[in-house]
Amino acid sequence: MTDDVALLLRRTGFGPTANELAAARRAGFTATLAALTAPVGPDIGATRSPVPPLGSDPYAGRPEPTDAQRVSADERRRVQATVLTRWWLDRMTVADHQATEKLIFFWHGH
Repeated sequence: MTDDVALLLRRTGFGPTANELAAARRAGFTATLAALTAPVGPDIGATRSPVPPLGSDPYAGRPEPTDAQRVSADERRRVQATVLTRWWLDRMTVADHQATEKLIFFWHGH
């Protein structure tokens, strides 16, 4: 027999703790799904992960950058994107509403 509640928690988060799984099993699949898709209150875990300082856009103020400036700016943007991606992944794992975070991450590029 499939443990639908455990599967739901694994798919919508990053692996439930034993206590989270036990509580979800007691609540049942429908109540757990409702809680995951319509969380109540602010996400305290996510707010404890502030956006890292990225600095300004490396192309700001350079309407016609030289080749060297373009190479430097592209590298800085790559570093900024890496920092931001790592922050977002970290935020998803510490969030209280992980299902919401994962959905936002999934849909942000569509």
